[in-house]
Amino acid sequence: MANVIGIDLGGTNILAARVDEDGRILARQSRSTPVSEGAERVAAALAALGAAVRDEESAAVGVVSPGMIDAERGVFVGEACNIPGMEKVPLAGHLAEALGVPAFAENDGNGAALAENWIGAARGAKICVMLTLGTGIGGGVITAGRIYHGAGYCAGEFGHLSIDYRGGKCSCGGTGCAELYASADALARLAQGAVAASDGSGIEKLIELCRGDVRNLSAKMVCEAARAGDGFASGLLDQFAKPLAATLASVINAYNPDCIVLGGGLSLSWDLLGPRVERELAAGRALPAALAGCRLVPAKLGDEAGVIGAARLAWNRLKASGISRRL
Repeated sequence: MANVIGIDLGGTNILAARVDEDGRILARQSRSTPVSEGAERVAAALAALGAAVRDEESAAVGVVSPGMIDAERGVFVGEACNIPGMEKVPLAGHLAEALGVPAFAENDGNGAALAENWIGAARGAKICVMLTLGTGIGGGVITAGRIYHGAGYCAGEFGHLSIDYRGGKCSCGGTGCAELYASADALARLAQGAVAASDGSGIEKLIELCRGDVRNLSAKMVCEAARAGDGFASGLLDQFAKPLAATLASVINAYNPDCIVLGGGLSLSWDLLGPRVERELAAGRALPAALAGCRLVPAKLGDEAGVIGAARLAWNRLKASGISRRL
């Protein structure tokens, strides 16, 4: 059966899979990322996992990774987040040489968006935007089934939309960036500050969850407390929904997508956040005509989004080159 190999290179784990033309995973292997052993060992691990899942009908390999990647050449544009030294490794070229098949590389946010648009929550959407809400905010834009890269492979950096021109300084050097206010880490900071400033009443559930140490409070704990009926935590989600809605409104107004997929850990609590965000958007944060044609949905593919997106990248590039017609 014709297939391709998808590889998801993360700062903690590497996952490789053999994937067919319908997005079905036929075989998979994973291992921890040997970050401390250097870039050469990481590159060797990628090739070894790819070789472990391939068979004689594997036609190509796609790999996704954190960081900005020149998708035409399959190399990093700058540093690879969380994986020191990988910017020196030509990802696509290394895998093509090691596995003997065409290889392609892409940013992991773009890969996840591609996967969700292929067989996930945004299946069939003409313009799909994905935002991943984690330590920061990443994502990608898919138009007509293809990744929109921008002029310098920097499109989809939604965490660095400025939603407060008088706001705080971001690590990117910008001011008022969305990830300062609308990421999972931002919700955790909001909760930590609010609990520390409170008089101690009405926060029993949050104190219980963080075991008495405010510094341990996480976005997940806030959602867990709100789900349990904690009014203080629910109020925090009401506050958090405002900058998140402002971010999404900017995306909706700029791209006019028919679907926005929310990924990352906070997407698991979209049943709590979704109604709050939708109320904010309907109250005038987004253009009504653009909002009316846009679905907001939580991601569906979970930890498999990376390898499935990497595989879809390989299929798309094969078809564009005409190689797939000869398989």
